Amino acid sequence: MNLLKTDTLYIIEKVLQVGSTSEKAVPLEEIVPLLQTLLWIVFVGYCIYFFKDQIILLREAVSLRLKDGSAIKLGSFELGEIRKEINTVKDNLQATNDRISRLFITTMGADLFTNLAKMSSGNFGKFHKTKGLVRELYYLRDLGYIQVPSITDIPEAGEQLSEYVKVTSVGDEFVKLRKENFNRMKSMAHTARSTPASV
Repeated sequence: MNLLKTDTLYIIEKVLQVGSTSEKAVPLEEIVPLLQTLLWIVFVGYCIYFFKDQIILLREAVSLRLKDGSAIKLGSFELGEIRKEINTVKDNLQATNDRISRLFITTMGADLFTNLAKMSSGNFGKFHKTKGLVRELYYLRDLGYIQVPSITDIPEAGEQLSEYVKVTSVGDEFVKLRKENFNRMKSMAHTARSTPASV
């Protein structure tokens, strides 16, 4: 093997010396790695060109398997498992976000939310400025859910509170989310009641 390698190097060196116009030829040790790299590039390029149809089919097959959720194992590496783990993490994160959202939008008491929803409709109706209502107005204004120039300037009673209080876009969004959450929970409870228990 060493004899063959030596002969090959000797022949390449002679070729380089013959083709060189200068007195000093390029050292063989510097040329061999370059030739090896060029041969590998040519070989890989030829394989890609020769097997391009098979490579396209293989890529499509792998893509279909991954879309179907199947795992692809290459030695100790399993691509489908990573995708499943990522999906599991995403599902868990979404579930956590849902729980946090539900917790956030249900922290407001039912009576306070009812009043905010009436204000959001733009037609609150008749009101009496009790201590409880004043406290609610200050609280909702501090949260950024309503705009009211002056709570103290609101009359003691009136036909329409919505003339004095406007709900902000944040307040409207809160009302919308809470209603959606309530409807979703109601639907889930109805589905759970209508689904027969398995034995």
